[in-house]
Amino acid sequence: MNARRLRVLAVWLGCVAFAAIVVVRAHYITDLSAFLPANPTPAQQLLVDQLRDGPASRLILIAIEQGNAAMTAKNWSAAREDYLKAVTELPDNAPLLQRIAAAYLAEGNTREALAYARKAAEKNPSEATAWWMIAELELQEGNLDAGREALDKVPPEKITDPQPYMNIGILLINKKNPKEAESAFDRAIAIKPELWEGYYYRGLCRLQLKKNAEAKADLKKARELNPTGPETKEIDDLLKTL
Repeated sequence: MNARRLRVLAVWLGCVAFAAIVVVRAHYITDLSAFLPANPTPAQQLLVDQLRDGPASRLILIAIEQGNAAMTAKNWSAAREDYLKAVTELPDNAPLLQRIAAAYLAEGNTREALAYARKAAEKNPSEATAWWMIAELELQEGNLDAGREALDKVPPEKITDPQPYMNIGILLINKKNPKEAESAFDRAIAIKPELWEGYYYRGLCRLQLKKNAEAKADLKKARELNPTGPETKEIDDLLKTL
Protein backbone atom coordinates (compact mmCIF):
# COMPACT_ATOMS: atom_id res chain seq x y z
CA MET A 1 0.00 0.00 0.00
CA ASN A 2 1.30 3.43 -0.92
CA ALA A 3 1.80 5.24 2.40
CA ARG A 4 2.37 8.58 0.68
CA ARG A 5 -1.06 8.42 -0.94
CA LEU A 6 -2.70 7.65 2.38
CA ARG A 7 -1.10 10.68 4.00
CA VAL A 8 -2.03 12.98 1.13
CA LEU A 9 -5.63 11.83 1.15
CA ALA A 10 -5.81 12.19 4.93
CA VAL A 11 -5.01 15.90 4.59
CA TRP A 12 -7.65 16.24 1.88
CA LEU A 13 -10.22 14.48 4.03
CA GLY A 14 -9.58 16.87 6.88
CA CYS A 15 -10.13 19.86 4.62
CA VAL A 16 -13.35 18.51 3.15
CA ALA A 17 -14.83 17.89 6.59
CA PHE A 18 -14.81 21.67 7.03
CA ALA A 19 -17.76 21.77 4.62
CA ALA A 20 -19.98 20.56 7.47
CA ILE A 21 -20.03 24.16 8.66
CA VAL A 22 -22.04 25.17 5.61
CA VAL A 23 -24.83 22.86 6.72
CA VAL A 24 -24.76 24.25 10.23
CA ARG A 25 -24.99 27.90 9.21
CA ALA A 26 -27.31 27.51 6.27
CA HIS A 27 -30.45 28.52 8.17
CA TYR A 28 -30.54 31.13 10.92
CA ILE A 29 -33.54 31.91 13.10
CA THR A 30 -33.60 34.42 15.91
CA ASP A 31 -37.04 33.67 17.36
CA LEU A 32 -36.21 32.08 20.70
CA SER A 33 -38.92 29.44 20.25
CA ALA A 34 -36.91 28.06 17.33
CA PHE A 35 -34.22 27.06 19.81
CA LEU A 36 -36.53 24.69 21.63
CA PRO A 37 -36.25 20.93 21.04
CA ALA A 38 -38.99 19.29 18.98
CA ASN A 39 -40.65 18.13 22.22
CA PRO A 40 -39.64 20.62 24.92
CA THR A 41 -40.11 19.84 28.56
CA PRO A 42 -42.38 22.17 30.57
CA ALA A 43 -39.28 23.66 32.20
CA GLN A 44 -37.68 24.40 28.83
CA GLN A 45 -40.87 25.99 27.50
CA LEU A 46 -41.23 28.08 30.67
CA LEU A 47 -37.64 29.30 30.38
CA VAL A 48 -38.11 30.47 26.79
CA ASP A 49 -41.45 32.11 27.63
CA GLN A 50 -39.76 33.98 30.46
CA LEU A 51 -36.85 35.03 28.26
CA ARG A 52 -39.15 36.14 25.44
CA ASP A 53 -41.06 38.43 27.76
CA GLY A 54 -38.16 39.52 29.94
CA PRO A 55 -35.35 42.07 29.57
CA ALA A 56 -32.80 39.33 28.90
CA SER A 57 -34.57 38.35 25.69
CA ARG A 58 -33.24 41.21 23.61
CA LEU A 59 -29.68 40.64 24.81
CA ILE A 60 -29.86 36.97 23.83
CA LEU A 61 -31.33 37.81 20.43
CA ILE A 62 -28.64 40.42 19.82
CA ALA A 63 -25.94 37.91 20.70
CA ILE A 64 -27.42 35.29 18.35
CA GLU A 65 -27.88 37.81 15.52
CA GLN A 66 -24.33 39.03 15.94
CA GLY A 67 -23.09 35.45 15.97
CA ASN A 68 -24.99 34.69 12.77
CA ALA A 69 -23.57 37.78 11.08
CA ALA A 70 -20.06 36.88 12.19
CA MET A 71 -20.43 33.34 10.83
CA THR A 72 -21.60 34.71 7.48
CA ALA A 73 -18.57 37.03 7.47
CA LYS A 74 -16.34 34.07 8.41
CA ASN A 75 -15.30 35.83 11.60
CA TRP A 76 -15.28 32.57 13.51
CA SER A 77 -13.91 33.79 16.85
CA ALA A 78 -16.45 36.61 17.06
CA ALA A 79 -19.28 34.22 16.23
CA ARG A 80 -18.13 31.81 18.89
CA GLU A 81 -17.92 34.56 21.52
CA ASP A 82 -21.44 35.81 20.71
CA TYR A 83 -22.94 32.31 20.78
CA LEU A 84 -21.21 31.60 24.09
CA LYS A 85 -22.90 34.69 25.53
CA ALA A 86 -26.29 33.41 24.42
CA VAL A 87 -25.71 29.87 25.65
CA THR A 88 -25.28 31.08 29.22
CA GLU A 89 -29.03 31.73 29.20
CA LEU A 90 -29.88 28.72 27.01
CA PRO A 91 -27.44 26.07 28.25
CA ASP A 92 -29.53 23.10 27.11
CA ASN A 93 -30.21 24.34 23.61
CA ALA A 94 -28.92 21.86 21.02
CA PRO A 95 -28.99 24.14 17.92
CA LEU A 96 -27.03 26.82 19.77
CA LEU A 97 -24.51 24.30 21.09
CA GLN A 98 -24.10 23.01 17.55
CA ARG A 99 -23.39 26.51 16.24
CA ILE A 100 -20.69 26.90 18.88
CA ALA A 101 -19.23 23.59 17.72
CA ALA A 102 -19.23 24.85 14.12
CA ALA A 103 -17.47 28.06 15.11
CA TYR A 104 -14.79 26.15 17.01
CA LEU A 105 -14.32 23.82 14.05
CA ALA A 106 -13.89 26.76 11.71
CA GLU A 107 -11.23 28.14 14.04
CA GLY A 108 -9.41 24.84 13.86
CA ASN A 109 -10.13 23.94 17.48
CA THR A 110 -11.31 20.39 16.88
CA ARG A 111 -11.17 19.46 20.54
CA GLU A 112 -13.74 22.07 21.57
CA ALA A 113 -15.74 21.46 18.39
CA LEU A 114 -16.08 17.81 19.32
CA ALA A 115 -16.95 18.64 22.93
CA TYR A 116 -19.78 21.01 21.93
CA ALA A 117 -21.06 18.70 19.19
CA ARG A 118 -21.32 15.96 21.82
CA LYS A 119 -23.18 18.36 24.13
CA ALA A 120 -25.61 19.14 21.30
CA ALA A 121 -26.16 15.45 20.61
CA GLU A 122 -26.68 14.79 24.31
CA LYS A 123 -29.35 17.48 24.57
CA ASN A 124 -31.04 16.35 21.36
CA PRO A 125 -30.08 12.80 20.32
CA SER A 126 -31.93 13.23 17.02
CA GLU A 127 -29.65 16.13 16.00
CA ALA A 128 -28.17 14.61 12.83
CA THR A 129 -25.78 17.51 12.18
CA ALA A 130 -24.15 17.02 15.57
CA TRP A 131 -23.67 13.29 15.03
CA TRP A 132 -22.28 13.97 11.56
CA MET A 133 -19.68 16.35 12.97
CA ILE A 134 -18.82 13.90 15.76
CA ALA A 135 -18.32 11.13 13.21
CA GLU A 136 -16.07 13.29 11.01
CA LEU A 137 -13.91 14.50 13.89
CA GLU A 138 -13.54 11.09 15.51
CA LEU A 139 -12.60 9.49 12.20
CA GLN A 140 -10.05 12.18 11.46
CA GLU A 141 -8.46 11.41 14.80
CA GLY A 142 -8.29 7.75 13.84
CA ASN A 143 -11.02 6.70 16.27
CA LEU A 144 -12.72 4.18 14.02
CA ASP A 145 -15.21 2.71 16.49
CA ALA A 146 -16.34 6.08 17.87
CA GLY A 147 -16.67 7.49 14.37
CA ARG A 148 -18.74 4.60 13.09
CA GLU A 149 -20.95 4.67 16.18
CA ALA A 150 -21.70 8.36 15.62
CA LEU A 151 -22.32 7.89 11.90
CA ASP A 152 -24.81 5.12 12.65
CA LYS A 153 -26.94 7.74 14.42
CA VAL A 154 -27.28 9.83 11.25
CA PRO A 155 -30.34 8.82 9.19
CA PRO A 156 -29.12 7.22 5.94
CA GLU A 157 -31.10 9.64 3.80
CA LYS A 158 -29.17 12.54 5.35
CA ILE A 159 -25.77 11.12 4.45
CA THR A 160 -25.17 12.86 1.13
CA ASP A 161 -21.40 13.16 1.31
CA PRO A 162 -19.11 10.14 0.82
CA GLN A 163 -16.40 11.55 3.06
CA PRO A 164 -17.13 9.60 6.26
CA TYR A 165 -17.09 6.32 4.38
CA MET A 166 -13.82 7.26 2.68
CA ASN A 167 -12.36 7.94 6.11
CA ILE A 168 -13.66 4.63 7.43
CA GLY A 169 -12.28 2.75 4.43
CA ILE A 170 -8.81 4.24 4.82
CA LEU A 171 -8.73 3.49 8.54
CA LEU A 172 -9.72 -0.11 7.79
CA ILE A 173 -6.99 -0.35 5.17
CA ASN A 174 -4.50 0.81 7.78
CA LYS A 175 -5.84 -1.88 10.10
CA LYS A 176 -5.29 -4.46 7.32
CA ASN A 177 -8.99 -5.18 6.99
CA PRO A 178 -9.58 -4.93 3.21
CA LYS A 179 -12.89 -6.79 3.31
CA GLU A 180 -14.65 -4.24 5.52
CA ALA A 181 -12.79 -1.42 3.77
CA GLU A 182 -14.23 -2.60 0.45
CA SER A 183 -17.75 -2.26 1.89
CA ALA A 184 -17.01 1.27 3.11
CA PHE A 185 -15.82 2.29 -0.37
CA ASP A 186 -18.94 0.65 -1.84
CA ARG A 187 -21.03 3.07 0.20
CA ALA A 188 -18.88 6.06 -0.72
CA ILE A 189 -19.22 5.25 -4.42
CA ALA A 190 -22.98 4.73 -4.09
CA ILE A 191 -23.27 8.28 -2.75
CA LYS A 192 -20.93 9.81 -5.33
CA PRO A 193 -20.40 7.58 -8.39
CA GLU A 194 -17.87 10.01 -9.93
CA LEU A 195 -15.54 9.80 -6.92
CA TRP A 196 -12.35 8.45 -8.49
CA GLU A 197 -10.67 7.95 -5.11
CA GLY A 198 -13.41 5.53 -4.14
CA TYR A 199 -12.67 3.30 -7.13
CA TYR A 200 -8.92 3.62 -6.61
CA TYR A 201 -8.99 2.50 -2.99
CA ARG A 202 -11.64 -0.14 -3.57
CA GLY A 203 -9.44 -1.47 -6.36
CA LEU A 204 -6.51 -1.74 -3.96
CA CYS A 205 -8.73 -3.58 -1.47
CA ARG A 206 -9.88 -6.00 -4.14
CA LEU A 207 -6.28 -6.66 -5.14
CA GLN A 208 -5.59 -7.74 -1.57
CA LEU A 209 -8.71 -9.88 -1.62
CA LYS A 210 -7.56 -11.57 -4.87
CA LYS A 211 -10.57 -10.19 -6.75
CA ASN A 212 -8.44 -9.35 -9.74
CA ALA A 213 -11.20 -8.84 -12.31
CA GLU A 214 -13.10 -6.44 -10.03
CA ALA A 215 -9.87 -4.68 -9.05
CA LYS A 216 -8.97 -4.16 -12.71
CA ALA A 217 -12.39 -2.65 -13.43
CA ASP A 218 -12.09 -0.29 -10.45
CA LEU A 219 -8.59 0.87 -11.37
CA LYS A 220 -9.67 1.48 -14.96
CA LYS A 221 -12.62 3.53 -13.71
CA ALA A 222 -10.36 5.53 -11.39
CA ARG A 223 -8.03 6.30 -14.31
CA GLU A 224 -10.97 7.26 -16.52
CA LEU A 225 -12.28 9.70 -13.92
CA ASN A 226 -8.82 11.10 -13.12
CA PRO A 227 -6.79 10.80 -16.35
CA THR A 228 -4.20 13.47 -15.61
CA GLY A 229 -3.63 13.07 -11.86
CA PRO A 230 -0.30 12.14 -10.30
CA GLU A 231 -1.71 8.67 -9.56
CA THR A 232 -2.04 7.81 -13.27
CA LYS A 233 1.37 6.14 -13.55
CA GLU A 234 0.79 4.12 -10.39
CA ILE A 235 -2.58 2.94 -11.71
CA ASP A 236 -1.05 2.05 -15.08
CA ASP A 237 1.66 0.03 -13.34
CA LEU A 238 -0.95 -1.85 -11.32
CA LEU A 239 -3.04 -2.55 -14.40
CA LYS A 240 -0.03 -4.10 -16.14
CA THR A 241 0.10 -6.72 -13.39
CA LEU A 242 -3.53 -7.78 -13.95
